[in-house]
Parts: sequence; structure tokens; C-alpha cells
Amino acid sequence: MSPLNLTELLRRWRGTRRVRNKEAANELFEIIYKDLVSIASHMPRTQDLDAQDVVHKLFLKWQGDAALKDWNSRKEFFSFARTAMKRLCIDEYRKKRRVRTHLPFDEALNQAASSLTVVNIDELLGEIGKTNAVYEEVLTLKIFSKSNDEEIAKMLDVSEATSKRYYAAAKVSFSKLLQKNSSLT
Repeated sequence: MSPLNLTELLRRWRGTRRVRNKEAANELFEIIYKDLVSIASHMPRTQDLDAQDVVHKLFLKWQGDAALKDWNSRKEFFSFARTAMKRLCIDEYRKKRRVRTHLPFDEALNQAASSLTVVNIDELLGEIGKTNAVYEEVLTLKIFSKSNDEEIAKMLDVSEATSKRYYAAAKVSFSKLLQKNSSLT
């Protein structure tokens, strides 16, 4: 399906006056389900929550959410979906408490961050986002979506070289913030 058709379908699904278009919802779910499951499969999840569960919970939440916005593009929708899935997974972690994760950094930084929970990582990313939203987005894509440089470049609409530069700078910011907040580890 073309991005234009997907955007139109998203608008139809959203409906008007807080009434969801169920026909559009079913059509949309069939079209984007595999993409959403693929994204969710890279999210850090608790053992009892698989990628399909994440997508289903997300759709159920969205069905009742009157505050959903209009998306102007496929890219914007999937960015929103990634963020919503990350939130959902982090909320599940909070319920289960203190699960550790492995970060896609070099060994030295990984060792320093090895005792962080997903919640701690999300807090650090939020701090980075206050000063540089692009760095937060790059790290979120690397850590939670396991995206590579080429995928990140496409999502951010930049060259792969720029994506790599953003990631290198974002790692430095993360490392500095980690040292500053050593009480989290």
C-alpha cells in the first residue's frame, strides 16, 4: 500500500467526533500488523509479553483513545507507534520491576550500563531528549527497535553517514549522562 493510501486509511480509522471507523480499523490492522509486530519484536519485553501481545494491546488502547492525532505520513505514524510500544513495554517492566537489558554499545560503555533497567534507560534517554531530540530518537531506535544505521537514516530522512555521526555523538552524551547519574547503576 502506498504511503498516501495508508495515511488516508489512518485518517478514516481515526474518524470524526471521537467515533472510530471500525471498517477502516480492520483494514488498517491487516495492512500494518506485520510491520508493527516486527517493530515490537525488537522491543525489550517481559517474558510473558510477546510482540503480538504488544501490538494487540496497543490497538486496544488506541481504539479507546479519543486524543489520537491525525498523522501526516506513514513515517509519522510508525514513529508514534514505536514510541507508544516503547511506553507500553516500559510500563510492563515497571509492573515486573527491575529487569536488566543489554545495550548496543561498545563493551566499556555496556559494562558501565549493565546494571541499568529499561526504566533507567528510558529516564536517561528522556534527559538526553531535553537537550537533543535527535540523539534521543537515534538511541531509542538503536536500543528499543534494534535498528541499524541504514534504517535510522531512512526514518530520520538523513544520509547513513549522518546517522552514524548522530549515533556516535548520542553515545557520548549517554556515556556522560551515565557517569553523572552513577547512582542509577
